[in-house]
Amino acid sequence: MPLPDQVLNQLKNDSLFNKELKLEEMYAKLTLIERSTVNDSEAYVVQATPANGAPEKLFFDVRSGLLVRRYVESDTVLGKFPLQTDYDDFHEVDGVKQPFLIRWSFPGRSWGRKITEIKQNIPIDDARFNPPAR
Repeated sequence: MPLPDQVLNQLKNDSLFNKELKLEEMYAKLTLIERSTVNDSEAYVVQATPANGAPEKLFFDVRSGLLVRRYVESDTVLGKFPLQTDYDDFHEVDGVKQPFLIRWSFPGRSWGRKITEIKQNIPIDDARFNPPAR
């Protein structure tokens, strides 16, 4: 079944590697709209409008400048569907601050991922990507 344009555009944006570092490539317009609170810290809220798709809200910690929340609403047949992604527990890895705790939530469900170690540019044997033998 063909996907609606907005859903297809959202999937394309979500599939970009290191998308949080490519804001100017991902969004046609970035506008500071307000200040808000995220996890007891003050954050700048930026409306990020992609060339194709619905605007998103990006929350940057006032003190560190780090992206601490991403909020997007997608149109569905049942109305707007919100998805919030929170980034926390930042550690420096090879000179770059990385979130070691990422939480996703939408109405009725939330889940997260706790990262224990990040290694960059390590060799990986291509055979690890082969499907398992049956």
